Amino acid sequence: MSASAQRANFGKKHTLTVDARPLRRAYLRFNIDLSQGNVSRVNLLLYSRKPLRLGYQVRLVTMDWRERLITYRNAPRISSRFVSSGPLRARAWKAVDITSLVGIEESDINLALTTVAPAGIVIASRESGLTGPRIVVEQTENGKGRNPTEPPPPPLSP
Repeated sequence: MSASAQRANFGKKHTLTVDARPLRRAYLRFNIDLSQGNVSRVNLLLYSRKPLRLGYQVRLVTMDWRERLITYRNAPRISSRFVSSGPLRARAWKAVDITSLVGIEESDINLALTTVAPAGIVIASRESGLTGPRIVVEQTENGKGRNPTEPPPPPLSP
C-alpha cells in the first residue's frame, strides 16, 4: 500500500516496495500451522533486489485483510513491536528470525514490512516465482534443539 496512491492495490505486482517517504508498506500472509511439534525458530526469508544499509522491520498485522483489496485507505493496523532485518545485499536472500513475533497457536502468519529508509526497499513478491517470500519453521522433537536420537556432540579438544 502507498500513501502516494491511496486507492491503489499492489497485490499482483512481482515486487514489494517498502519506503519511508512516501510511506509504502508491504503485507505478507503465510498459512502455516505452528501448533504441530516443538517450534524452536520461525524465519522469514525475503529476496532483496537491491542493497540497503538500513534494511526493514517486520511487524505483526493485528487485523484481518485481503490481498487483492488492501489499499492505503483500508490497510490494517500493525503492531508497534518489530524485528529488524539489518543491512540488505542486492540479489540475495535475507533471513530474519521472527519467532518473538508469532504465537505457537497461529494458523496464519500476517506480517507487514516497514522501513525508515527514504531510498526504499525492493523485495521479490510471491508472483515473482522462485524468489518469493518464504517462512522456514525449525522444529525439534524434544524441545532441546536437537533430535533425541542424535548422538551428543563430541567434546571440545583442549
